[in-house]
Amino acid sequence: MQPHTLALHLTFDQHEALTNHYDHLLLKLENGRPLTPQLLDNLRQAMSKVLEAQPKIPQILEAARTQHQLVQLTHEDNTLLNLPWRLAVEDVPNLFLAKGLPASQQNEQALQNPLPLKVLVMISAPEDTHARLSYEEEEDRIIQAFGPLYEHGQVQLDFTEDGSLQSLKQKLKENQYHILHFSGHGTFRDGQGWLELEDGLRMEKQRTSAADFAAVLNAKPEHCPALVLLSSCQTAQGQKEETFKGVSNRLLEIGVPGVVAMGLSISDYFATVFASHLYQQLAEKEPLHRAFQSAVRYTQQEEARLFPKQPPAQWMIPQLYTNGTVSDLVDWKAAYTPLAFQNYKFITGQHALLLERHKGYQFLGRRRERRQALPLLMNKQPVLLRGQGGVGKTAMAEHLVQRLAL
Repeated sequence: MQPHTLALHLTFDQHEALTNHYDHLLLKLENGRPLTPQLLDNLRQAMSKVLEAQPKIPQILEAARTQHQLVQLTHEDNTLLNLPWRLAVEDVPNLFLAKGLPASQQNEQALQNPLPLKVLVMISAPEDTHARLSYEEEEDRIIQAFGPLYEHGQVQLDFTEDGSLQSLKQKLKENQYHILHFSGHGTFRDGQGWLELEDGLRMEKQRTSAADFAAVLNAKPEHCPALVLLSSCQTAQGQKEETFKGVSNRLLEIGVPGVVAMGLSISDYFATVFASHLYQQLAEKEPLHRAFQSAVRYTQQEEARLFPKQPPAQWMIPQLYTNGTVSDLVDWKAAYTPLAFQNYKFITGQHALLLERHKGYQFLGRRRERRQALPLLMNKQPVLLRGQGGVGKTAMAEHLVQRLAL
């Protein structure tokens, strides 16, 4: 579907009003306070007035009565783009919204999209920070989301060894992925986007700039993923000034076709709910914009189910940014050679493991134990692994030996 590019034009009063609404939204959500119906109504009305004043909107809304319409909103100020514009057109189910850089800054690239779908998962949970408590559940949900594609040998799911730039760089050097899923802490401070990554050995916090993260993805441009999902707070934020760049801005500038990022801070649970449903929809071969909107709605419904006495808010945080036209990440109709998975073994539970025994293996979970064991082994101190049969002692020992050999 070819998107309608809509460069938002606002009067000074409209800009001031929306900025004030954004500040109120930011104050509530960043401090964990529930939204009020009045705040949402005021925000909805302000955004509706702005959209109704845009020249192309009447024709687009008329066409959306009978067929799907995709609109890419652009503006030089990320603060305005990160507003939940979907709130203003909730009653138009055939209208899909994405966001992007101004047309002069877009860097559209042709997608290299042969099957199988290749997905790389990178989770950063440094020892010396407030680590995510649900990363193992997140890994498990991602595996389950792509389950239907495994039956036909249409997906390859890889995981970085840890949450370090070095591990990410090595994976991107070896393979061309359609999707990069990053999960970890993110912030936007002093006009810059930051991610909390890990030191490759001790898994301690390594504050990494958006520019450095983007540079790794751009080190081998032909291996740059088609979609990057940043399951990290504040990664869609940015400001009007040219030098004030968030993580999503940096990725779009190097030509990443699609970026899903978080406009504000999002809870671990709803970030996982959103991402797993998005991947489930992509696994069902839905185009990106439809998969995104379905995941947003599902998150909204889940929040309403869990907290029926307050207006849902988490569903407004995920943002879809695109560089030009992005629909299917792979060509589902093209001929392909199915992957054989007889070498894979999945173990899920409290500590999730994914083993691939033919070309080595990938080790998930047991992060705390790895953090404790690796520094000791590096200092030539013995480590005793104890536990009941079948809990993964051998897999853990093999993983530690492999890490020491790197």
